[in-house]
Amino acid sequence: MKFAILLTSSSVIFLLSLPYATSLFTQHFRQFLAQKYGRARERDLSRIDLGKFGSFGGGNTNYVASNQTKKRPVIFVHGLGTIAQDNENNKKFFLERDYLEEEIYATSYGFGEATLFTDAITCQHVRRNRLLIEAVFEYTNSKVDIIAYSMGSPTARKAILGGSCVDTNEELGAPLTSLVHTFIGVGDDEVVGYKVCGDSALACEIPGQKQSFEFGEDDLLGHYGTLYWTLDLQYNLTTRDQF
Repeated sequence: MKFAILLTSSSVIFLLSLPYATSLFTQHFRQFLAQKYGRARERDLSRIDLGKFGSFGGGNTNYVASNQTKKRPVIFVHGLGTIAQDNENNKKFFLERDYLEEEIYATSYGFGEATLFTDAITCQHVRRNRLLIEAVFEYTNSKVDIIAYSMGSPTARKAILGGSCVDTNEELGAPLTSLVHTFIGVGDDEVVGYKVCGDSALACEIPGQKQSFEFGEDDLLGHYGTLYWTLDLQYNLTTRDQF
């Protein structure tokens, strides 16, 4: 598994006007989830409790489940205070560049703005992301690329690494590193990796990390801007080593 970490140190925050998504996972993907994992887990992963904004992704009746997709599927993992719908611009960007619906996915691990000041990396959040990685891998017969933003990055990393949950001591299972091709952390936490102490310090190194890109205050991106205004870079990192 390859890692590419994007960081920002700017404190400026931009409020962006985003389009609203109008669908959950496709019925084709939801049926696959229900058959493989049960209806309860399908509904939880689809996040129907958030209405039409809780998730997106999946093929239609023309796509045969477990057939390898043309491109590696991309899973977007949102940050604190947001939900899957906030990755709609990212989804659109990739679809406009020849990705198909069955190659783009996102679910919501939290409750968006409602828990902005109280949310944390919980075992439930990690389990949802872990299940999506496993499900997309099975559905597309392909390793996945993950683009995780802000708090979504350590949440997704824990989902991949498995082991015990910090808050409940529940056992997640073995690492999913064999299912992931490229991991991109955008606006990532700054307590690990190259940002703090380089690749020579064992306490901070992320195994497999290949590159780091940092944007400062002079770039005027801000924390949110780093996600939406580095789409070209995100796209290039996920497509430079396709099948």
